Amino acid sequence: MANFEGESCSKCGKAFQPNDSIVVCPDCGAPYHRECIKEMKECVYHAQHGTDQAYKPKAERDKEQFEKELNSQYTYVHPDDLERAVRTMQNARDTGEDTVIEARIVTRSGDTKILMMTFSYVDAKDSWDEIPSFYSVGIDVTREREEQARQRQALEDAYQAARVASSAKTNFLSSMSHDIRTPMNAIMGMTAIAQMNLDSPEKVHDCLKKIGVSSRHLLSLINEVLDMSKIESGKVDLSPEDVDLSELMQNVADMCRPLISEKNHEFQISAGRVQHEKVVADGDRLQQVLMNLVSNAVKYTPEGGTISLRINEFSSPLPGKAQYEFVLTDNGIGIAEEFLPHIFE
Repeated sequence: MANFEGESCSKCGKAFQPNDSIVVCPDCGAPYHRECIKEMKECVYHAQHGTDQAYKPKAERDKEQFEKELNSQYTYVHPDDLERAVRTMQNARDTGEDTVIEARIVTRSGDTKILMMTFSYVDAKDSWDEIPSFYSVGIDVTREREEQARQRQALEDAYQAARVASSAKTNFLSSMSHDIRTPMNAIMGMTAIAQMNLDSPEKVHDCLKKIGVSSRHLLSLINEVLDMSKIESGKVDLSPEDVDLSELMQNVADMCRPLISEKNHEFQISAGRVQHEKVVADGDRLQQVLMNLVSNAVKYTPEGGTISLRINEFSSPLPGKAQYEFVLTDNGIGIAEEFLPHIFE
């Protein structure tokens, strides 16, 4: 009451007493007895306020603002958060304690903001206008949450990249272990043949030549294993070079010969309508693919079976280019029909 000592009510003119309940006009700051505000039906400002504008109690002004600016709807609360916000407010009313919620609101401009809101409920007996009310304070945490979302996405991206790299390493090394066996077997086989024919220079020379081919192929595979960047990326780089298809096919046959001989397979290579034997391609990759096909055919064809590899050339709509088809056939166990749709996965 010290602040209003010597002052009087702007309605009735009576001086304020120490125990009076006083309400201050939020528009002009004029003090009133609480009882006078209840009796003010037309609520007109006094001449000393310097205006004829009608004074309206806060509850009435809030109602008008709510109807005019918000169309009598709580549309500023994001639709997905509205039910949760209502439950939080009801909890504040039921418990009498402040409640906190993080929710989104939609501004007049249409932007979505994230607020950390604290709700307080005041019942009629404690409210200055004797109207039960909710009071709230919101702190804008939009930037903090956006930064946290960005960091979470960065961590997720890093995790996915690490997972892809790990999977690529596993798949790469698994396939390499298979690819390395074929040239290794060829080197060991040709070495054994050369040792058994030391008195035949031509035979030894032929074995050494095939050992050289297998060694170079093995070296290219080892280089890929050592190049961890390729493994982690899960990508394959192509290195175009001049390739002699007839020589490449013979190299494949020479490197797979020990495996073929071990199972007594009949192996044939043929060419159909091949007009250009010298091409530009990634010879190492092409040789690797053909060797995988032949070695799989040897592995899954019973002893004494038949395997054939045929190359065909077709015209291309692009000038200076051609299309080549490599066809491998065998009389092995084959592939189950239901597995065919997954063969390239």
